[in-house]
Amino acid sequence: MGRQTLYYTAEDRRVAKLEQARHYRSSPRGKATKSDANRRRYEQRQQAHAARLTIGVRLPHISLSVPALLLERGANVLRASWSVYLAPTQPSTPPLMGLWTPPFIFVPVPPRDLAALPTGDNLWNSLSACLGTYQDTQITECAHARYDRWLTETEERIAAEIREELGARVASWCRLWLAVQRAPGADHVKQVALDWGAKIICLLLAEWECRMREGAKGYEATRKLGRLPWQAMGKAFRCLFDVEM
Repeated sequence: MGRQTLYYTAEDRRVAKLEQARHYRSSPRGKATKSDANRRRYEQRQQAHAARLTIGVRLPHISLSVPALLLERGANVLRASWSVYLAPTQPSTPPLMGLWTPPFIFVPVPPRDLAALPTGDNLWNSLSACLGTYQDTQITECAHARYDRWLTETEERIAAEIREELGARVASWCRLWLAVQRAPGADHVKQVALDWGAKIICLLLAEWECRMREGAKGYEATRKLGRLPWQAMGKAFRCLFDVEM
């Protein structure tokens, strides 16, 4: 007596295989296999993200490496809303997102402060631009204080200062960037913090290089010409505004 045929057509075999696969996926063994596969994929993604941070520029004079993706992001021209300080409502405290308090770890902006921002429907009064206003203000205020200090301090003390601040800033920026990659959804405020965090780092690096290269007198002359990095940022900002508005 011959063997009984289980599946008469190719379609029967296809349906049977689908059913077998469904049954396996719902079994304890199938669930464990899927969990292991998901874990491996997650670990591979995290390793790939972390590897991107190892590609960058080494600064031996201050024993620091800066990721290339940070430098690329810091080169972008950012927007700041000129209408923020004229608005009838203001946040309870300036929403600086932790970017100006050592060790410069991201601090979420309270929802009530986000709601108080005078956001609108164009790029120059967007949430990014409104948050950027406070960063731009802080950059300028700190730049004036730093200029007065760096005119008289020795290069060794300036290098020690920049090594400490940039080391903390780069480390915090990398942690935030990795956290954003791991997050299941988009967080616009964190993206703004990454943009301005990178900008601050790049401005500090460029200004330190100017001070080391030109000396105190050349540094002073560069400021009088309006060519220090933070001054150049303001000019680029205004040029972008003229183009877009």
